[in-house]
Amino acid sequence: MNQSSSPRLAAVLLLGLCACKADRHGAQEEHEIPVEHQPVLSLAAGIAIAQQSEPGTQFLGAEIENEGGRVICSVVLGKGEAAREVNIDAGSGKIVNTENEKLHKRSIALVQALAKDATLAATTPAQAIEAARAKFPGSWALEAKLEKDDGAYVYEIVLAGGKEPRVAVVSATDGVLKKVEELENEEAEEGEGKEKD
Repeated sequence: MNQSSSPRLAAVLLLGLCACKADRHGAQEEHEIPVEHQPVLSLAAGIAIAQQSEPGTQFLGAEIENEGGRVICSVVLGKGEAAREVNIDAGSGKIVNTENEKLHKRSIALVQALAKDATLAATTPAQAIEAARAKFPGSWALEAKLEKDDGAYVYEIVLAGGKEPRVAVVSATDGVLKKVEELENEEAEEGEGKEKD
């Protein structure tokens, strides 16, 4: 990730689940309202519930979102050329629905690479979230995404609960926190409705 694209990428990450969700919706859904307080169900717990419900899939992305007045943990898991979005009620921990999705080429390549060599993402999403949160006590994960960045697999974790949201980049191979960037409200507003290239 180069320095000039990092703030825009971080803003897009804050507003959208992942590129595969953007493929389906094209922009943030109108009925989504930002989640300002940590829900009962953590993002890591929501990811674990989704992965248990869809064995044999690869984690791609997740977010806590307010959809129509209901706070949910939305998790996207990939297998082959398809994805499954699992939506979990962030208050009860119960799965409210699942949806089939089509992956874009970049996500298909990611899923295929990880199917061949699981050590590329030996760190679990929960471990990456904890590595990011350890740097900022009192923060909570709003969003997580697995990406290939400059040849390395990383988790991009959006943290909330501080003065400004932050994006933490954690190595998917060894769980080491690589860098942290603060997001400013103007950057988040600029990224609204735009897709990542």
